[in-house]
Amino acid sequence: MSLAPGVLSVTVEFAKDIKNRAWIGRQDPYCILRVGNQTFRTRTAVDGGRNPVWDETFEFNVENENDLEIDIMDDEVGRDEPLGSTSCTLAQVRLAGTDRMELPVISRHHEHQHGIVGVSLRWTPTGPSRGMAGYGYIEPGTVVGGAAYSGMVQAPPLPPYGVDPLQVVEVVQEGEYPHHHHHHHHHHQQGSVEEVVVIERTEEGW
Repeated sequence: MSLAPGVLSVTVEFAKDIKNRAWIGRQDPYCILRVGNQTFRTRTAVDGGRNPVWDETFEFNVENENDLEIDIMDDEVGRDEPLGSTSCTLAQVRLAGTDRMELPVISRHHEHQHGIVGVSLRWTPTGPSRGMAGYGYIEPGTVVGGAAYSGMVQAPPLPPYGVDPLQVVEVVQEGEYPHHHHHHHHHHQQGSVEEVVVIERTEEGW
């Protein structure tokens, strides 16, 4: 089952007690953020030392990626030095819409934790993409046979191209039909029977 696409907003707040690689003065850390093949870089926290603050927000256009990776680097003349890295899953923010975490920063060389990085996440669904249309993806809140699809169960597969079992698809806000029960619809096409079973969440649970 493909994950729904959306916009992931990531705010890199700060890091605390990260590794210190500077021999003289204070190190100048920055972060590299990656989701899939998209990459962003924060500004350099000049003289940020072991407790830099960034408070920068970046937006990723996410299809079915489900992980955020962060590398913390020291901005140096010549080659920048890695200070540590971390990663997190997007499962919680996809479910709840927002999430905030203090992630352990792990040294690449010794696999030991050196401090934390604080991040805030926000998820905004963008609906089905062209790549998913026709492959069983139904936008949550869409009326399928008279009941709102909750988005919590896998959509029934659509029949082959050229056959449309649902002539009327109306988008509504989820929750406008709280008292609907399960609906079974039979569509007779080309001598075959397509059955669409819609499962929805009620106030009493499943």
